[in-house]
Amino acid sequence: MDEKTTAELMKVLNSAESQEDLGNYIASLDSGIIEAGVGPYLAGKIEEYGLKKSEAFKRAGIERTYGYQIVNGTRKPGRDKIIALGLACHFNLKDVQTALGISGEGTLYYKNRRDAVLIYCINHKKTVSDTRELLESFEFAGI
Repeated sequence: MDEKTTAELMKVLNSAESQEDLGNYIASLDSGIIEAGVGPYLAGKIEEYGLKKSEAFKRAGIERTYGYQIVNGTRKPGRDKIIALGLACHFNLKDVQTALGISGEGTLYYKNRRDAVLIYCINHKKTVSDTRELLESFEFAGI
């Protein structure tokens, strides 16, 4: 997939001079992932990272049936479930942020203290258990 950076996308959008240009820009976006929802996105990422879905759910502490409902798109996961799956599968920060954005749950924010701990854990490939312990050590709610 030929993904453009945010700066490149902004440059293309800023150069749009007409409604037709805007329409072409919107059509060029990879909206298929967003329209499909976060479940199929997570399913694809779990596969891309080389894990079985059942193993990802187990590592994330997500009940198997609920996990399959998430990836099949029949249940919408909350923010912490998405983060837990990202941690369990060792997703990079960009993949976690994309999943959060698709879900509408709000991306991790660097100036938010709890989010800063989560970003650190994602970047350092911490387990879900280690992340919970670190969150608790800073007196934040767990995932």
